[in-house]
Amino acid sequence: MRNRFEKEILDFEHDLKKEFHEKIEELKKDKQKLQGMLNRITGEFS
Repeated sequence: MRNRFEKEILDFEHDLKKEFHEKIEELKKDKQKLQGMLNRITGEFS
């Protein structure tokens, strides 16, 4: 089985930089959402 997929695995170039940038953008959106929720709640208790 290894022989069957070895060439495909060796030729496969994983674009980690792109994946990291996508994950960072996703986390930034989550942070903004949570910051907005915190600001709203903080405003209600002020």
